[in-house]
Amino acid sequence: MKGATQWFTVDKAGLAAVATRRGTAPLLLEPVQNSWDEEGVTFVQVYLSPVNGKPQVKLRVEDDSPDGFRDLADAYTLYKQSYKIGNPEQRGRFNVGEKFLLSVASEASIISTTGSILFGPEGRKTGRKRTERGSILTATLKMTRAELGEALVLLRSMIPPRGIKTIINCEELRQRKPIDEDIRTLQTEIKGEEGGFRLTRRKTYINIYEVLEGETSHLYEMGIPVDKLECPWHVDIAQKVPLSLDRGSVRQAFRFDVERHVA
Repeated sequence: MKGATQWFTVDKAGLAAVATRRGTAPLLLEPVQNSWDEEGVTFVQVYLSPVNGKPQVKLRVEDDSPDGFRDLADAYTLYKQSYKIGNPEQRGRFNVGEKFLLSVASEASIISTTGSILFGPEGRKTGRKRTERGSILTATLKMTRAELGEALVLLRSMIPPRGIKTIINCEELRQRKPIDEDIRTLQTEIKGEEGGFRLTRRKTYINIYEVLEGETSHLYEMGIPVDKLECPWHVDIAQKVPLSLDRGSVRQAFRFDVERHVA
């Protein structure tokens, strides 16, 4: 139809307000979990540094995925159905993580095997650069020094998958050995018949880890901290955890189920 436009537009500032309800630090987990989910990844590196004289930080996340960033449109298309939606043992589902992170950036870029895309004050444009292997995400984010410290603590509390070397500011995250593990039937999310999600129950591993100095007890989804726990340990679930849209809260019934099994 002549003169027709798309149904929706998105206000960047409004999206940033939603994205930062839990603070900016949790947003930095998104590119790491995306890299961990990619097939064939063996290396993920995060570098986070303050910008002199400004309440800002520079972020760089790099991986060695053979396929790189599969579809650059995923970086700016809200709710485009993720290819991870059908696999309960992959972390992605809503396809909003990159958008939440980019909403709080003043400038950013993604360079991958499929090309590059640049975000700046004048908008979005494609570039000619590409990598032979893997992806590189860079961004300038609004963040105070206190938030920077919080972000580094959170990033260093991640539990990396076996076989993926994960480095935070030149410090490799060590492989943690669980103090106990079990197989239990827990609620998770899988692809529904008409798209979207539906809840189901399936068997999965529950791994229990010590809480290291400076950390607080967390519930983890495949190595990514997703919510605090009233518990003496970290509890890592080896499948998708039923989460809110901003990944900031877990269903109360699920929490009780996990705590009962741990007890």
